[in-house]
Amino acid sequence: MDTNFHLSVDVNVGLTPTLQTFLESFFKMSAKVTEEKPVKEPTAKPKKVAVTPEEQKEEYKQVKEENPAVAKLEEKLDLELVEKKPTEIIRAAMTACRERIEGKDYTKESPYHKELTAEFKRIAALLGSERPSELPADKVSSFVNAINALDVEDGKIVVPEAF
Repeated sequence: MDTNFHLSVDVNVGLTPTLQTFLESFFKMSAKVTEEKPVKEPTAKPKKVAVTPEEQKEEYKQVKEENPAVAKLEEKLDLELVEKKPTEIIRAAMTACRERIEGKDYTKESPYHKELTAEFKRIAALLGSERPSELPADKVSSFVNAINALDVEDGKIVVPEAF
């Protein structure tokens, strides 16, 4: 008898006007949407993605220092930091890379989207996995470093020769 099974759960949370008002007041966010979106230079410095537990703790500490409301909420709800899973780290690194190259509001129709997806898969294959999400935990750091090194020159994605 086969006892292996896979359960996949997809949760979508809607933003109600009440929740939006709460979040805006709590985080002092602006609900104002501007028509002009600044174009981000593709050669911007890569966003640091916390890979190790120590880096994750340091990142969380910085978030709490920058936003005292997070520290108050943590204290009020008695929260504790949970280490990120390798797939979460990979997903965050890919998102940071896309935002750096394609811009914050990238879509599947963005000019570099397909090229980046292909590069992510190619790098994962070089590290021994068919897809980035299937990389073993010991290869995550190498993957993150490799995609942080991606850049754009003359309208094409460039991979440094070191990788």
